[in-house]
Amino acid sequence: MMNSYQCHCFPGYTGKKCDQLIDYCSSNPCFNNGTCLNQAVSFACQCPYGFQGRTCVIRVQSCQSSPCLNGGTCHDIAPGYHQCSCPKSFHGEFCQLRDSFCLDEPCQNNGVCLDTLNGYQCICQAGYSGINCTIENQPCLSDPCLNHGLCRNTNNGLSYQCLCEKGYGGLRCEFETNWCSSNPCQNDGTCVSKLSSFVCLCPESYTGVICQTPINNCSLSTCKYGLPLATGLTSCSCICSSGYTGDRCDVPINLCSNETAYCKRGSCNYLGPGLANCTCPLGYSGVRCDTKMSNSACASCPCVYGQCRSLDDDSYVCDCYQGYTGRHCNISIDLCKSSPCLYGQCMFDDRKGYRCVCLPGSTGVNCTEFIDTCSSNPCLNNGVCVQSLNTHQCVCQSGYAGTHCEVLINQCESLICSNNGTCINQPGQIPGAKCLCPSTFTGIQCQYPYAPCASQPCQNMGTCLSNGQSNYRCQCPTGFTGKNCETNVHVCESRPCLNGGKCSEPAPYYYICQCSWPFYGSNCELMSDPCTSNPCRGPLTECVSMPMYQNYTCLCSNGFQGPSCSIPIDPCQSNPCQNQGSCVRTSAMTYSCACPIDYEGSRCEKPINLCSNYSCLHGIAVRTSTFKCECQCEKSYYGKFCELNPCENNPCLIGECIPHENQTYSCQCPKGFQFIMGVYVFNRYVFFLFYLDNFSIVDVRILMNVEQCQTFVEMVAVV
Repeated sequence: MMNSYQCHCFPGYTGKKCDQLIDYCSSNPCFNNGTCLNQAVSFACQCPYGFQGRTCVIRVQSCQSSPCLNGGTCHDIAPGYHQCSCPKSFHGEFCQLRDSFCLDEPCQNNGVCLDTLNGYQCICQAGYSGINCTIENQPCLSDPCLNHGLCRNTNNGLSYQCLCEKGYGGLRCEFETNWCSSNPCQNDGTCVSKLSSFVCLCPESYTGVICQTPINNCSLSTCKYGLPLATGLTSCSCICSSGYTGDRCDVPINLCSNETAYCKRGSCNYLGPGLANCTCPLGYSGVRCDTKMSNSACASCPCVYGQCRSLDDDSYVCDCYQGYTGRHCNISIDLCKSSPCLYGQCMFDDRKGYRCVCLPGSTGVNCTEFIDTCSSNPCLNNGVCVQSLNTHQCVCQSGYAGTHCEVLINQCESLICSNNGTCINQPGQIPGAKCLCPSTFTGIQCQYPYAPCASQPCQNMGTCLSNGQSNYRCQCPTGFTGKNCETNVHVCESRPCLNGGKCSEPAPYYYICQCSWPFYGSNCELMSDPCTSNPCRGPLTECVSMPMYQNYTCLCSNGFQGPSCSIPIDPCQSNPCQNQGSCVRTSAMTYSCACPIDYEGSRCEKPINLCSNYSCLHGIAVRTSTFKCECQCEKSYYGKFCELNPCENNPCLIGECIPHENQTYSCQCPKGFQFIMGVYVFNRYVFFLFYLDNFSIVDVRILMNVEQCQTFVEMVAVV
C-alpha cells in the first residue's frame, strides 16, 4: 500500500507505533488479595501470607511442617495458620508444655510436690519418707536425748537433734553446763555454777557480782570535814572539804593568818574556815585587793566569791562562782549533798563548788562512765563481754570455755560415728561435731546406707536415677543439661538462623526462624532466585542473579535499555545527521539521513561541489550562487573560461611580454631595444600600438630607416 506503514511490535508493546506497554494485570489475575506485577511477556503475583502459586490460589497448609510436638494433632484453621490438639498431660501452642502431675496433690503429710521429666517427686516433711511421704520416720522413738532434752527429727527423718534444758548441753544433752569454766570470779572469789548462771562467793575484802569491788574500813566519821578515800585493802585517807586541812580534815584554814597573806593589800576579815574577805584601800578592788580600778559601784569589791558587774544606775550585781550564792556571793552551797559522784567521792571546790575523785575504772565529770575494758573484744568465739568497774568478764557460748572463751570443748565425746565414720569438731557460733561418712553410708552417725537420690540432686524437674550405691545420673527434661540439669539450654544462643533471620523459642530446645526476603528454609539457609519473577521485560533480555547482594541485573538486547530493558532506544536521539540533515529511523537500531541539496554522506558530512564539471582553461570554477559557477582565472588570463591572454600572441616580438590585471601588457625589451608609452623601437623600426575597440588591437608598424630616414607603415589588425 502506498504512503502507509505497519509496525511489528516487540514483546510487551502494542499500538500503531508500538509505543504502548501491554498491561497484563488489567484482568486482575491474582486472587486472595495478591499483588500483580506486570512483566515483559506476562505477569507475576506477590501472594499474601497463607497463599502461593502463580495466581495465589494455592492455600498454604501450615500443618505440613508438623509443628505440633509430643503427639499433638495439627488442624489448619486459616491460610498459613494452625491449631494443635494436645494429648493428655500436654498443652501450649505447639503442645510443648507438659501438665503438672502435682495437680492431684499426691504428696501426703504436707510433702512438697515437684514435677520431673517422667512424673513427680515428693519432698517430705521431717519424719516422713516414701514416694508419697506416707512412711513415718521416728528416729526419736529410742528417746536418745538425756536430762529431759526434747528430740526433733532432722534431714527428712534420717537424723535427730536434741533441744536441751537449761544447764545442759551436748548432742544428747548429756553434759551439765559449767558456767564456772571460764573462771569469772575475780580476787580469789569462789564460783558456784547454777542451772542458768553462776554465783561468786567473794572474800571479806571484796564485793560485787564477780568480786570486783574492794571493801575498806573507811567511814565518814574518820574524816571530820572531808570524805574518806580507800588507798588499800585496810587503809584510807581523807579528802578535805574547802576550808579544812589535816589528816582527818579537822584543822580550819585561817586565810587571814600571816602565813597565808590572803589579801594583797588592805585589811583581811576572817569569816570562817577557808573564808575571808579583804577591805581594799582606795583605788583597789578585787577579791584579794589585787586590782587597781577607777571609782565605781564595784570599787569596794563587794562580791566575795564572784565577779562584780557595774550597772548603769551606779549599782552592781555579783556573778557568783559555782557553789556560792547570795548578794555578795558569800553563802556556800553544799553541792556534795546530793552525791553527784556515782563511782567516786565528792570534794568541795572554791570555784566549781565541787569536784569528783573517780575510783579506778570509772571516768567522767561525775564518775558515771566505766572505762571500756571490752573495747578490745577480749572474748573469742562469740563470747559475750560483761563490763564491770575496772574489769570485764567473758560469758562463753555453749561448747567453749576459758577466761576468754578460747577453749573448744570436744564435741566428739558425745557423738559415736558408725560404719567407720570419722568424727570432727566444728567450730562456729554454736560448735558441734560431724561424722564424715564413707561413700556408702549417710546419716548423722553414718547409721544409714547411702541413697544417691535421697538428697534430690537433679534440678529443673530432672529425674534422678541411681547408678550403684554411691553414684547417680540425672535424666534432664528438654531444654536443660548438666550433671544436675542445672544449665538451661537456649538454642537461639548458638544463632542457628542465618542471613539475618530472627530466632524464637516457643518451647525448650525448640526454635523457629523468621526469615527475611529473599531467604527461606528451617535456618534461612536457602535464598529465592530474584530472576524467577521475570523482572527483565525486553525481548531476548537475559536476567543475571546476584545472590550476594540479593539483587539481579538485566542484560538488554539491541534496541532496549533501562533497569528492566523496557525502554526502546531511539537511534535518532543522538542527532547523528550533520549540517541540518533530517534523521529517519529505519529499524530498531538503524537510521538514514535526509541531507540538504549541497551535502551527502551517511551523516551528511560531505559537501557536494556543483562546479566540478565547470571547465576553466586557465583557472578554477567558483560557486557564486545555488546553481551558478564562474571561473576564477589565473594571472594574465581572462575571459569566460579564462581562455584569453594579452601576451598569448607575443606582441613584444623579441621582448618579454608582461600581462597586467586590466587585460593589458607591457614589454620588457632586450638590450638595444626600448618600449615607451606603447611605442617600441627595434633598430630603425618604430612600432605604435593602437586600441581600436574593446575587442581588437591595431598594430601599426612604421618602419624607418633612421640613417636613411626611410619609413613605411604596416597595419595589422588583430581580432
